[in-house]
Amino acid sequence: MKRTYERLLFMIIGAFIAFCAYMVGNIDSDINAEDDGKLIECDYLSVL
Repeated sequence: MKRTYERLLFMIIGAFIAFCAYMVGNIDSDINAEDDGKLIECDYLSVL
């Protein structure tokens, strides 16, 4: 029962975090990635 409770609790917490991120995304919805029309290029991408 404890394991099921923990899983349910983590799912609820995750849903709450996703909901908050969605609401923040809606607040800043008028921001565009290509506002100036400038293109950014790079030769390589290093991910550590």
